[in-house]
Amino acid sequence: MSLLNSLQTGMTGLKAAQQSISATSHNVTNALTPGYSRRDVDLSISSPLQRNGVWIGTGVNVDSVNRSADFLLATQQIAQSGIASSANTFGGDLQVVETWFDETSVSGGRLSLAAFFDALNKSTSNPADGGLRADVIQTGTALADSLNSTTEALGEAKDLFIGRLDANVLDVNDVLDDIATLNQQIVTGGGSLEAGDLADKRDLLLRQSAELIGSTTHFEADGSATVFVGGHAVVSGQEARKLYLEQPIGGAPKITVAVDNGRADVTGAVGGTIEGHLDARASVDGYVDDLNNFAMTFADAMNTQHNAGFARDGTVGQDLYSYTVGAEAASITFNAVVAADPELLAFSGDPTAFAGDATNLEALIAIEDVALFGSRTSSDFLSSLTSRVGADLAGAQNTADRQNAVIADLDSLSKSLHGVDLDEEAANLISYQTAYQASAKVIATADQLLGTLMELI
Repeated sequence: MSLLNSLQTGMTGLKAAQQSISATSHNVTNALTPGYSRRDVDLSISSPLQRNGVWIGTGVNVDSVNRSADFLLATQQIAQSGIASSANTFGGDLQVVETWFDETSVSGGRLSLAAFFDALNKSTSNPADGGLRADVIQTGTALADSLNSTTEALGEAKDLFIGRLDANVLDVNDVLDDIATLNQQIVTGGGSLEAGDLADKRDLLLRQSAELIGSTTHFEADGSATVFVGGHAVVSGQEARKLYLEQPIGGAPKITVAVDNGRADVTGAVGGTIEGHLDARASVDGYVDDLNNFAMTFADAMNTQHNAGFARDGTVGQDLYSYTVGAEAASITFNAVVAADPELLAFSGDPTAFAGDATNLEALIAIEDVALFGSRTSSDFLSSLTSRVGADLAGAQNTADRQNAVIADLDSLSKSLHGVDLDEEAANLISYQTAYQASAKVIATADQLLGTLMELI
């Protein structure tokens, strides 16, 4: 009986070594696989048998093949991924916008404004000179064109961001569906520790969801993961809810989630890439508002002063600029009638004054130093807008750098705790190989002894 017990005991050793070698092989081949967590074989002593008052060992049990995991660390990685993704996206979007506020560009608003006032200043040398007047018209028109083109480019940037948002919402819905499917498979497979390969895939998707929309995750006792956006469970067990991008006419885009009584607005709670695009679009709206304010205020000031002067033919000065309320920067144009006849520039302060009178011209030039925007002049206002764009971009990049460093630290910690160390796996493989060979030797010896015993019978 003891020889048969030895055979059985040896078999358990073979199985344990074989399972350990299999787990080690899986670890080694997935050492470079993103999201892979090390597999560990849990062994325990088999329950002994009692024979004639003596306890006899029965070998080893393979209890499970577990996935090395730390749910608290995984939760932190997921949360921080959303913050980093938001900052990276916001900064990337603003880089598209920054080009249109480049101070070195001759088409920029501030430089166009300076060129216009330079042309007005040059005209003081001979207010009646047709060439100098033509320069005023050309630079005044260029200023309006600069505001038009900048605003148009900002509108195109907003359309680009909306297109990206639409694609992101579709992507996150696909990810949430996949998480729900894997949740079901993991629970059926015995939980996230036992169903390791499925859990690895699921956790990568959880991080991808966080990167897209800043979702948070709670790991349940049954191995499933519940995903939240703005307090709403968008994945619970094997069920996933849809997210939507809504664009109210004349309003900012909204992100909503399907709930029992319709849709809930979660715009203020989203993070990740979607938050980055939303923030970039909101920032661009602010830049456009500033350009509209500039166009309206500057045009009104120039028109009022030009109306106070007189053209070469003695007529009252016309408006230099016109615009559409609500879209001032996009619509501002230089007066086409004045542009066609430079003599209509109202440089004179008296309808009967000589051709060289520059009284109103000097008043137009003085507007350059007037604080039309609180305590800021027109040039200061445009410069501050450029600085604001640069500061927003720099802030986003700094936040992204910090968060990327946090993510790198968390990933490094996770790798050290749950990653595959090839040197350690190589040493384990030798140990398991030795154990396998020893168990095989036990079986061979017991078999040989049994054969000898049978020959004696």
